[in-house]
Amino acid sequence: MIKVNGERIPQRMIQQEFEFLKSRYSAQQGMPQPDESRLKNDAQENAIERMLLLQEARNRFPEVDAADVDKRFKEFIDRFGGRAKFQEKTGFKKKDEPRLKNDIGDHLKYERLIAELSSGAAVTEDECKEHYEKHKDDFMLPEMIRASHILMRPDASKNEMEIRCELMNLRERALKGEDFNAIAAQDSHCRDGNGDLGYFARGQMVQRFEDVTFSLDVNAVSEVFTTEFGMHIVKVFDKKPARAREFKEVRKEIESVLLDIRKNTLIGEFVDKLRGKASIEIEEDGAAAQETIQ
Repeated sequence: MIKVNGERIPQRMIQQEFEFLKSRYSAQQGMPQPDESRLKNDAQENAIERMLLLQEARNRFPEVDAADVDKRFKEFIDRFGGRAKFQEKTGFKKKDEPRLKNDIGDHLKYERLIAELSSGAAVTEDECKEHYEKHKDDFMLPEMIRASHILMRPDASKNEMEIRCELMNLRERALKGEDFNAIAAQDSHCRDGNGDLGYFARGQMVQRFEDVTFSLDVNAVSEVFTTEFGMHIVKVFDKKPARAREFKEVRKEIESVLLDIRKNTLIGEFVDKLRGKASIEIEEDGAAAQETIQ
């Protein structure tokens, strides 16, 4: 149990923070994942900060427009496909509606406070350019290739040798000028997009397919080759070399990142001030620890 200035933090708030952190870490592929105890601790800390901000929002904005609450409530219900499906999926009953609307009102106050705290954040053009120059490697576009393929899989009616011969014949037709994608639309076992794979970079296809495709020149058609998906021929239609994106291409992206950092700094500094005056009680396994600075 955690109390902030005498108000108990609902377990659902801590669980929401836990699920958010878990999904965020899961999305960071290749990064070490924290253990569950660390996630739980971080979720508690986030919930404490959220409660401090919520209490401040209630103090600053004691009233919220009922029409705004009703509008947000309707949007929330509509996302589930209507009231019946909402109740079915969440278990909420009609009697729970006042509590849900109260939570929505609190959230609107919270949003208003966050907007007010972060309104002073600003980023200049020079700051964006400085960030770009220091992090150019982050704005590299990899080599891209556009290709189409024809895939065939051996089955009970045709063995591997027969499939290979058929693909060799299709390759000859393509080399003589017949439309590769038209051949794919008629003969490939994978006809999505008429065989057109669009543009892709290294790391998006299986290794064997990637090795063959990136070794070809534009307009070249590969020999027959095999992957775990079956037997292929592939034609390359275009190649784009790796390059650094220009500043004008990424300026808004940089501004957004820097602005978020600036906003989070302002909010973090404000939370630290709130925490410095707060009474926080954390009770675990029957023992209570109190953090009070007043």
